[in-house]
Amino acid sequence: MKPFFLWLSLSLAAFGGLAGGYHFSLSQEPRRLFVVIDSSFEMNDAWYRIPGLLKNLSGRRYTAFALATEKGPIHDWQGDLRLGRAKPYAPRDLSRLEAGDGFRALSSADEIVFITNAPEGSLEAFDDWTILRP
Repeated sequence: MKPFFLWLSLSLAAFGGLAGGYHFSLSQEPRRLFVVIDSSFEMNDAWYRIPGLLKNLSGRRYTAFALATEKGPIHDWQGDLRLGRAKPYAPRDLSRLEAGDGFRALSSADEIVFITNAPEGSLEAFDDWTILRP
């Protein structure tokens, strides 16, 4: 019985050490999730769903978030997503977003999520992004 308890205590100590090290590592270097919201007129009817989507995304552990609309940045890397006073306005124009013009967070993001109701044909430039439909 003594060898079993010795094995058990060593196994638990090793597992606890590995889990603690992994937790510490992810706490120091969190994943980076860049979220882009389509804030065009076409999103007006679905805008009320945006806060719920952002809340769900904010629930990810060990993640830093940056938020922008296709028109420009809202906030840089922080622990949660805050929409602020962003509202849908102006026609949809994804050209600035495709070029990455003015979006510093694009280059350092591990994952990019685009929230839009745009037709599939206009999203060809965003094949490697995760597209969420509101």
